[in-house]
Amino acid sequence: MTSLRTLLVGAMLIALTTLAACGGGAQASSAAATSSEGGGASSAGEPTDEAAATPTENPSTDGGGGGGDDLQAIADQLKPPNSTQSFNQTAEGIIVTIYTSTDSPDSLKSFYESAIPSAGFKIISTSTDAATSSTALVFAKETSSTFGGAISIAPDPSGGSGTTVSVTVGNSQ
Repeated sequence: MTSLRTLLVGAMLIALTTLAACGGGAQASSAAATSSEGGGASSAGEPTDEAAATPTENPSTDGGGGGGDDLQAIADQLKPPNSTQSFNQTAEGIIVTIYTSTDSPDSLKSFYESAIPSAGFKIISTSTDAATSSTALVFAKETSSTFGGAISIAPDPSGGSGTTVSVTVGNSQ
């Protein structure tokens, strides 16, 4: 489980750093975006409108989770309400998507507290930073599973009325 948490925290940090550095715009790029594997990025590392390859979980290596889940279908289930996508990257069995939603951080936290179990996952950890009004939720099929993800919810970094949501789903093996 430590490897899943380490992976997800790293993915969240990359997504949030990218978002903060780029002001949340659609031109966001990161070290993860420079990967040409899995589609969704040009050779220059910029996100494209091309459909990314859709990896699926390998039931024989999922570390105790369910079998045959489609990562893109799960990522789609976890799209926040009233949102637009500003970034998407798929690489090596992990999907990172960043959205801007018009909903409040509190309403989105409530949304995810029911959407994550509805998608077949257990919430493993919830962390809230009162100073930034940000929340992070880590989830997995089972506590010992390597298949899961993380969601971070934060107020618009530019002080606007929107909320930034980063959804990371993947298999750490």
